[in-house]
Amino acid sequence: MSKSKFGYFTAILLLSAAMHNASAATLIDNFTDFQVAENGTDGPLPIFGTDLVNAYRTLTAEANPTDADTEVAVESGMLTISNSTDSNGTASILYSFDPINLMSVADALLLNIGFIDLSFEIQVIANGLSVFDFHNFGGTGQHAIAFSDFTNPSSFGNLSSLQLNFRGVEAWDAQIDLMAANRTGTQTNTVPEPTTWALLIIGMFYLRQMSVKPALSKLS
Repeated sequence: MSKSKFGYFTAILLLSAAMHNASAATLIDNFTDFQVAENGTDGPLPIFGTDLVNAYRTLTAEANPTDADTEVAVESGMLTISNSTDSNGTASILYSFDPINLMSVADALLLNIGFIDLSFEIQVIANGLSVFDFHNFGGTGQHAIAFSDFTNPSSFGNLSSLQLNFRGVEAWDAQIDLMAANRTGTQTNTVPEPTTWALLIIGMFYLRQMSVKPALSKLS
C-alpha cells in the first residue's frame, strides 16, 4: 500500500473513532439550564442542555416537617438537593419530551454523582409506570441503571417521560452533574475527551495533506 493511501485510510479510521467517541451517549440533562424549587414546585421549564426533543423539566421539593426547608436546584452544570438540619424531605425531577426509542442506542441510564450522603436513595420511573425502585448507590462516580432493572423495560422503546425521586435521612444532601443514556460499560462525557480532540486534529491533518498533494502535482 502506498504512503498516500495508507495516510488516507488512517485518517478515515481516526475520524470515525473520534466521531464515535464524541456521540456515543444520548444526553438527557447536563444541568446547565437554571431552575430552582424550594418547598414547592417549579416548571415545566423548556431545557436545551439535552439531546431530547421538546424537553421540559419540572422540579419539586417537599420538606418534612413542613416548617423545615428542602431545595432542589439546577445551576452551572449541577443538580443539587439540600435539606436544612431538621428536614428529611423528598425531591423529584420530571422530564417530558417527544417520544424516543432509547433502546435502539442504549441499554442503561447513567448518572454522574458528584456528592451524596450515605442515606441518599434514587427511584426512577419511565413513562409513569415502569419503575426502578429506591436504590442506594453507595458512593460517588458514574452509576448505571440498566433498562432491564425496570418493571417494564419495553417502555424505553417509546419513551416520553422520566421521573427521578430522591430521599434520605435528616439533613441529607446530593449533587448530580450528568444524566445520559448509553451502552453499559461505555464512559460518558459531555464533551469529547482530550484523546478525541487529538484524533480529530491528526485526521484533519492527513486529509489536508491528501488534498494538497494532487494540487501541487498539477502545478508542476
